Parts: sequence; C-alpha cells; structure tokens
Amino acid sequence: MIQQPDGRPADPRPLEEKYRTGVPILLQQIRRFYEGLTRAHGARGLDHIRRVSAEYGRQLLERAEKRVRPDDAESVGLYVVRIFNNIDVEGELAEFGPDRVTVRCSRCPYPFTSPEICEAHTTMERVIVEGLGENLRYTVERSIPRGDDVCDHVVERRRESP
Repeated sequence: MIQQPDGRPADPRPLEEKYRTGVPILLQQIRRFYEGLTRAHGARGLDHIRRVSAEYGRQLLERAEKRVRPDDAESVGLYVVRIFNNIDVEGELAEFGPDRVTVRCSRCPYPFTSPEICEAHTTMERVIVEGLGENLRYTVERSIPRGDDVCDHVVERRRESP
C-alpha cells in the first residue's frame, strides 16, 4: 500500500470494504472496454474478446487441474462458483448433481447488455470446464443480456454411450 508522507496509509479502509466498492467499478470498465472494442471492430472485436478470454481460461485451467476432480460435474461446478465468488456474483446453486450443476446468477456483475459480448466473455469458463473433462460441457442456458430474468451457467457431464 502506498503510504502518505507521514507514514499513514493513504486509504485506511479495510480490504473487504475496498473490494466491495472497487471490483464493481472495474467490472463496469471491462464492459465499457468490450463495448468500445465491438463498436470499433464489430465481429473482429468479438473474436478478440473470445481469444483473450480463451487464453485466460487456459491459464486458469492449469490451477483448476490441481483443485478439481477431472470429468466430475460437481467438482468442476464448485470451481465455477469459486471463480464467480471472486468477483462477488450474486446467486445460488439451482441444481447440484453428479451430471449437472446450474449456477444461477440474479444479476450480471459486469453488467452486460449485449448477448454477443456475454457469449464472447464466457469463453473463459467454457475453456476451463471443457478442459477439465472431455465429457463436460459448459453452456449459458438463460442470460440476462438475452432478456431472461437470471443467468443460468450450466456444467453438464454427458454420459458415455454404451
């Protein structure tokens, strides 16, 4: 932390309070950056968001592989919850079972208004989930930017065919 000339901290608020006010502002700035990128470059801008999100997903995948049971929807679903909790997403586990976990979010933390930007951004989660098991799939079945009242982020384990 940067100290004032007299040695006192410049902002003595507790970290939790700084986090609660600072993170939403940063997330809104990410949204504004994405909107500007897509206004300026259209589909190429969305492709760039997907590429950057996929790259970040691959970086997180290395950590996730040490923390979850591979090809296990419950374990991977809880990892998605951990990611969402890091940015203070409001919601609940609407479904939690061995083959399907639904993380229901009551508000978008960014807050996205464009379904296309949301889809490009969630490439990160898709890369992580699908990288943790060849039978796992990640989808956003309901989406606030698409006009739904909630977002449903689904981790699903497809049963192998006999």
